[in-house]
Formats: sequence, structure tokens, C-alpha cells
Amino acid sequence: MKEILPIYIGCVLLAYLSHRSSLYDYRLARYKHKDRFFFSLIVFIAVIFVGLRTDYNDTAAYIRYYSAIETSTGWFSKIDWSVSEYPLFRILNNVLKIAGFSAQSFILIYSAFSIGVFLWFIRKYTEDLTLSIFLFFTMGCYIFTMAAIKQCTATACCLLGIDRLLSTKHAKYIRFFLWITVGMLFHPFAAMFYLCPFLTFSPWTLPSYLMIILCAVGGYSLQTWLSSALDLLSMVGIEYDDSLALSESVNVLRVLVVWSPILLSLLTSKFWVRSKNKVDNLLLNLSTLCAEIMFIALFGNPLYFGRLANYFLLFQTISLPFVLRYFEENSQLLIKIIVVFGYSGYAYYREALRTTTFDSAFSRITLWQYLGF
Repeated sequence: MKEILPIYIGCVLLAYLSHRSSLYDYRLARYKHKDRFFFSLIVFIAVIFVGLRTDYNDTAAYIRYYSAIETSTGWFSKIDWSVSEYPLFRILNNVLKIAGFSAQSFILIYSAFSIGVFLWFIRKYTEDLTLSIFLFFTMGCYIFTMAAIKQCTATACCLLGIDRLLSTKHAKYIRFFLWITVGMLFHPFAAMFYLCPFLTFSPWTLPSYLMIILCAVGGYSLQTWLSSALDLLSMVGIEYDDSLALSESVNVLRVLVVWSPILLSLLTSKFWVRSKNKVDNLLLNLSTLCAEIMFIALFGNPLYFGRLANYFLLFQTISLPFVLRYFEENSQLLIKIIVVFGYSGYAYYREALRTTTFDSAFSRITLWQYLGF
């Protein structure tokens, strides 16, 4: 974990400095003015570390794919516009190749976009930047950007769409749907975000309990309905193996990590049922959706359902500070201490104690090597 630990510690410390350099209203528990300098350093460090990797998870496969792209005359007419073929991803990669960008620049550009949008979204909507940045690293959001370029790019596009949905009193639905569609052309599962306009209801009201019941039924009856669901996906060209989907399950610790903010919100449900704040409601409901999908992953392959849940993992980093505002001050401090130790332990287990450690799977070049010095 020696490779990534300095990034975690450095960025969290910078987040604290950013918080201290911002104008924060402790009575209302929200920012009046936000620092840009220290936050920009967080983005730069996070992007460079991920963007200069040469191997981790499927990074090497992406590099081989990009290196093999041939940009012969008429390549655009050969693009398959089926959503299952990621048409916008393929078009953009061809444009990058024609423009002369190297395979390492290809990795860096996508990293800059996804991580930049993720951190921008956190900064805009969080009520506690330090805690949210800490969760961004320890929950696995940051690590995920090293493993799934198409999915992370699609999620970043969807975050831009959600911002349009939430940014004004009169939701900009056209821009919202446009961004979700763009995301879907990078990865079809981004279509799940079309549900967002229907998820602004107050948490822990009837729709919340219906979602949880459906989740429980869906998990326990996975073997019954999975084949039908995969058949529907195959109709639009998305092929998955149902036997592989049921071959193993997600780690229980991973499930507990994403359910913790949701269970905490249940303890303050009396406040949430009266909530009229569309931002708070949507982000917590999306966090709940993440937790529910991860619960289903207990009964299926984490490569399928775990990654599906990761589309919504970022919302956990913002909703937890929302939830804490409803606890008394002493309780908030105690919960934060538990969160710091608990999530740090989870990150240590994930990166240092598993069979394949982060350090053994990760490699990178330095910025000076990239610049040619």
C-alpha cells in the first residue's frame, strides 16, 4: 500500500486545508465560499497518479486496445452505433489517435475527465469536504477509476446531467437527458440514471421501503430472474454469462461499507420524512440504490453487480455528511471517529491484505518520464 497511501494522506490533508481556507457557516452546516487553490492541488495529484499508471486491473488491456486502433480512411462509417458497442468511446479514441496522442495520454485524458468531474461534483454538493474526500479514497471510488474507463467516463457524464437536474428551481430536463444519453454511448448501463427525476421523494417514506423490499426479493430470488434479465440485455447486444454471474459473491465488508450511511440515515428518519430538499433527497436515494444493488451482489458475481453498484458509489461520499447533520454534536464527533477508523481499516484490507495487493498489481511512470525529461 506504500504506492497509494501518500496520495490518500496528502489529498485528505489538502482537503482539510481547503476546508479551513473556505468560508463555512457552522450554524447552517454549509459552505458560503469554497477554496480553489488547495482543491486544485487535490485534483492535480489524484489525476496524475491515476493517469500515469501503466498497469492495474484492466489498464494494460485498454492500452493494447488503443495501441491497436487503425485510423484508415472511412473509419467513421465503420462505427457500430449499437449502445452495446460503446460508439462514442470508439469515436473519441479514434479522434485521439488521429490527433497523435500516445497510449499514455489516452489513459491520462480519460483519468482527468472522470476524476476531475467526480471531485468537482463532491466539492459542489458536500457539506464537509474533508470527510467526503476521505470517503472518496477509502470507499473505493478512486481505485475504481483505475479499473473501468468506460464506466467511469459514463458516470462522469451522468454527474454533469444530475447537476443540470439539481442546479435550478426549474430542472433543466433537456440537458439532463442529453448528458445521460451521452453517458449511455460510453457505457449502456448509464441508462439507469434516467430514473433520477423519480428519486427526489423524501427518504424513509413509502417509496423507500418499497425499494428495500424489491431489493431483498431481488437478491433472494436472483437465480429465478437473472436468466430473463440477461436475455433482455442480449436483445440489445449486451452479452453476459448467467452461470458466471452466479459463480461467486461480493465481499461482505464491501456491502457493510455502502450500507453504513443508509443505516445511519434510518436512525434520523424522522427528519428525512419531512425533507423537501431535492438535492439531499436525490443523493441519499441514489446512495440507497447503490447499497441495494450491492446487497444483490451478495448473491451474484461482484464483477457484474459490484461494478453496477459503483455507478452510484460516489453519492455515498456526499450523503454521509448530509446524514450527520441530524445527530447531536457529540454524536457527530463519535460517528466521525468510528468512520475514520472503520473506513481506513477497510481501505487497508482492500489494498494490502487481500491475495492480490495494490502494490503488486499497480505500476506507473513518473511525470518526468511522461514529459520526456
